Amino acid sequence: MKQAWSFAVGAAVLFLSSRCAVAQEFTLFAGPLVSGSDHSYSWQMNYMEGFGKYFAGSVSWLNEGHIPGHHRDGQSIQAWARLPFDNRRFVFSLGVGPYRYFDTEAAKQGLGYSNTHGWGAVYSARLTWYASNRWTANLQLNRVGVARGPSTTALMLGVGYQLDAPDTPGPRDFALPRTHDVTNNEITLMAGETILNSLESQTSAAESIEYRRGITHWLDGSIGYLHEGMACRRVATAQPHNCGSRARFSTTISRWVSARAFTPRFTTATTAISAIPATAFCRGSSRFRRRIGSPSIGRRA
Repeated sequence: MKQAWSFAVGAAVLFLSSRCAVAQEFTLFAGPLVSGSDHSYSWQMNYMEGFGKYFAGSVSWLNEGHIPGHHRDGQSIQAWARLPFDNRRFVFSLGVGPYRYFDTEAAKQGLGYSNTHGWGAVYSARLTWYASNRWTANLQLNRVGVARGPSTTALMLGVGYQLDAPDTPGPRDFALPRTHDVTNNEITLMAGETILNSLESQTSAAESIEYRRGITHWLDGSIGYLHEGMACRRVATAQPHNCGSRARFSTTISRWVSARAFTPRFTTATTAISAIPATAFCRGSSRFRRRIGSPSIGRRA
C-alpha cells in the first residue's frame, strides 16, 4: 500500500508537470479545526495548476493539528471544478480527492504511542480573490473523513502567489511551456529542526547537504546526506524502528519534479517529491530503508 501511494503521488505530480509547464499557484493556509467537541488548528501547503477555465488539479500537504490522542497529517491530491466571476477577479472552487495520512496516536495496552497510516478523503470549498500583482487571498473549508479515526472540519485563510504571471485577470487556464532546465549543478547546505512523530513532539537540530542536477526541463536528480538529530528519547512505543536517545543518519537519492517562477526578488520555486528510498540507520542499530517526501522552495541569486 505504501508503494502504491508513493507511485500515485509521483504519477500525479509528474502529470501536473510533465507537460513541460511553468508552475502556476502556490498557497499557504492556516485556521481553526474542530472534531466533534475537540478543537485544534490546521495548516496546508497547496500547489494548483489549471486544466482549462473551469477545471484544475492540486497537490497538498495537510496538517490537522493536535486533537486528543491524534496528531494527523499527510498528502492529498484533488480534482477541482472552478467558477470565475466578477471579471475573473473571484473564483469559487469545489475539490475532492484521496488523502494518505500518517497519524501519531495513543497506542493500545499502555505502549505509549504508535504511528499508523491510512486512507481517507478531503472535500474542499474555496473562494479566491486575485489581485493585480499576482497575489491571491483565499478562504477554504476542508472536511476530512477517514476509515479509522475521527473526521475533522477546518476553516482556513490562505495567502497565495501566481508563480507564472497571467495574461488576463484571475487564474491562468493553462501553464506556459518550459523551454529550458530549471537546475544545472547545485550544492545546498541546510539546517533546521527535526520533530519526532510522537504525542510529545520532541525536537532536535537537523542538518543536511545535497547535490542536485537537472535531468530534463521538469525533472531533477539529487544525492544527499541527512542528520536527523537526537529528537527521540527512550519511551516504550509500538514502532518497529525507535531510535531511543540515539542519533539517526540517512543517505538519500531522490528524483524531483521542479518548477520555475520569475519575479524580481524570488527567482525560483521548486516543488519536489522524493521517489527513491533513503538508507537510514541509528547509532548502534542496523540499517533500514525508508521513503522520504520532501517539498522544497529555493531562491537563486
